[in-house]
Amino acid sequence: MWTVAGLGALVVAGGLVVRGDSSPLGIELRIVHSVDSHAGGTARWNPVFDSVIPWAIIATLTALIGWALTRHWWRALVACAAVPLAIELTELVLKPLVGRGPARGLLYPSGHVTGVAATVTLVVVLVGFRIQRRLAIGLLVGVALAGCAGAALAAVATHAHGPLDTVAGLPTGAAVALAWMLAVDSVAEIVPPSRPPAPESWLGAARGTGRIVGDIIEPVAGGEEWEALEP
Repeated sequence: MWTVAGLGALVVAGGLVVRGDSSPLGIELRIVHSVDSHAGGTARWNPVFDSVIPWAIIATLTALIGWALTRHWWRALVACAAVPLAIELTELVLKPLVGRGPARGLLYPSGHVTGVAATVTLVVVLVGFRIQRRLAIGLLVGVALAGCAGAALAAVATHAHGPLDTVAGLPTGAAVALAWMLAVDSVAEIVPPSRPPAPESWLGAARGTGRIVGDIIEPVAGGEEWEALEP
């Protein structure tokens, strides 16, 4: 929960800095100039921003949904709603609230980067919990970070967003995805259901259940009825 709160605070702080602005900050201009000098121009990155990023999100989300369905993992299936939720929250709530940019092209935070961040957060949490191997989880996190970096670079290189809008999309997507999964987790476990507790061994299972109702002070029958005592 504190992670979600911290990420949300970063988004709010950035929004307060650029609220109502229609032009990039000075430091953003320097970053954009550096990206333009080294990234190869907008023509190279336009297909990435316009097509590769949206289709990558759709493909990854479809794979997660299929994986959850084949395993009958309904909690993971519900958790997948985090991605469209994050994108819609950005486009319909956050951008109008911050109001950065022209009326028809609100910028803060980047919806593309928000979608990528929500997707990779979902993948790392759901898949990471299942594989539980450090090397595999490390590779998964590395791929996730590379995806986020590529999306951020494409957003800046195409001049679709300023650097601050782009960076803000990362905590926005991660915070919404984590918050949604916590909400799901409050109703049911985010991992497959735990196995029921193992039944207690039959040895000693009745200990503590006996009750002494009286003392035996004499045999239940006379000695003459005991065959073992006959001569």
